[in-house]
Amino acid sequence: MGRDTVLLFEPNISLRSTMEVMLRRNGHEVFAVGDEETALRVGRAKSPKLALLSCEPSSRNKDSFALCHSLVQQRVVEASVMGALGATQETVMRAIRAGALEFLVKPTNENVLGQKLDLAFARASKDTVSKPGVQQIDFGTSAQRVAERVDIIIQKAAAVRAMPQAVARVLQITEESKHGTNELSNAVSSDPSIAATVLKRAQSAHHAAANPAKGLAQAVIRLGFRQTRQLVLGLSVVNLVPQNGRSFGLNRRGYWLHSLACGVLAKLICQQARIEGGGDAFVAGLLHDIGKVMLDDFLSEDYQLVIQKANVERKSVYGTEVEALQRNHAMVGSAVASKWGFPEHIVEAIAEHHNSRRFDDGAAPPVNLTGAVYLANQMTKSLLVGSGGDFVVQEISASVWKAYGFGDVVNEAFLGRFYSEVADYCSFLEVQPSEFGLEMDVSKSKTAMVMARQGCSTVLSSLVLSSLNYTVERPSNIAGILKENKTPPFCLLHANSLQEAQNANKFFESKEMRCPMVWLIRHGISKEGIVDNGKPWIRAVPLPLDSFELSSAIRSAESNRP
Repeated sequence: MGRDTVLLFEPNISLRSTMEVMLRRNGHEVFAVGDEETALRVGRAKSPKLALLSCEPSSRNKDSFALCHSLVQQRVVEASVMGALGATQETVMRAIRAGALEFLVKPTNENVLGQKLDLAFARASKDTVSKPGVQQIDFGTSAQRVAERVDIIIQKAAAVRAMPQAVARVLQITEESKHGTNELSNAVSSDPSIAATVLKRAQSAHHAAANPAKGLAQAVIRLGFRQTRQLVLGLSVVNLVPQNGRSFGLNRRGYWLHSLACGVLAKLICQQARIEGGGDAFVAGLLHDIGKVMLDDFLSEDYQLVIQKANVERKSVYGTEVEALQRNHAMVGSAVASKWGFPEHIVEAIAEHHNSRRFDDGAAPPVNLTGAVYLANQMTKSLLVGSGGDFVVQEISASVWKAYGFGDVVNEAFLGRFYSEVADYCSFLEVQPSEFGLEMDVSKSKTAMVMARQGCSTVLSSLVLSSLNYTVERPSNIAGILKENKTPPFCLLHANSLQEAQNANKFFESKEMRCPMVWLIRHGISKEGIVDNGKPWIRAVPLPLDSFELSSAIRSAESNRP
């Protein structure tokens, strides 16, 4: 490490002293502080190059993540690293959303500390961050603009990550009706890892009969052409991509769980809406974000800053890509899928999975595979299953939900099938859902009442509550909430105006109904005008909906239950 200035925020005096010694021994000038207010003041006065911040707050009601966010957003520092005594999924995600470029598990040794700071410095300065096993693309000398380099990725990525011959053959056989089971099983058997996966899937609890399949041909018969195709195409692409991401904010395992959940949801939506050609929904959902992997692997320095900017500014990765790259992951992913030889309807679903105008314009939206993937992506974000880099949810009109067979909330039977299938896939993929905080127990021990406009603020916010173990009820008005004069366990409400929210708060107070409450508020309504600091069981979350922020607000309101 070179000599740079470091702002060290560590409330624990002993740890602060130890880390300060390590940093100084490596040639850094260090400003060591123990509380957030001093850290922000010193940071603004000294303009250190990097901040090393503890995730543990220095005192009650302080927020070290907010400190990191302020330092990064105000450009007080070039890079930041956050550290904690434990590395839970939520802690790491909060650090990413605060703008951190690395995460450190405390206590640590000098070598690890140096490596983490070097990575953060490199990412901030857009230096190449070395990762083993990632074959790179030669951009030549003519591609000066970032958009030109993205275009080269579109041209070359499919060749650099070539589809295995066995997979290409399976795709051809399942597209042509003249082939039979023997030809398909022969194609599968030409790749030992693919063959093992197909056999394992056929023997899983979801498909196992009284007698196990005796060979690959029986396994293919048991699964059927369509599911064998889904399995081979989808999971072979998973194997094509390196498991270690290059951008800190795009955790690769979290990314794959998000993609897996989206594939399962897309399939279930197609079944519910009886969509023709929905047999490929699992593959289309699984691959909807494949363009992010290509950008992360081949344009990692620029893409790291896209992920950071999206999280710090609470924007979608898709929108931030358009701003920073003049291109987006849907464009890259669909081009790569096309060059791999995937059918046009899968390519289209990947290309259009963020195109809300295509579905929300008009009273009769199209009901097709592309729409199923579009809905599945937003539902996956709301259920907080894995992460595709952000949690910003696109608003979806009531007419779209109705067209695909949903009401104001998603019914428990549908969610039960979803969790069951994700658990099944995780089992045979040897992925532990607990690593991602994914609860497979679908029994709901709590009840929440939701009063909000139709669309994003009802269905998708209800899914956030469902992920937190709530059963959701949908009364039409406050009178419905107050039925039988019982205090509701939890309320989620939509503020059409500041006055409406304040009147409702007074009404609840007058009835002595101090249940935990979260308000969803539109742009232009003061968040501070709704939330009274003396009532910590009331929280406000701005729209467009950020499912991670809503989840945190719900947990906070719960923990402060009067």
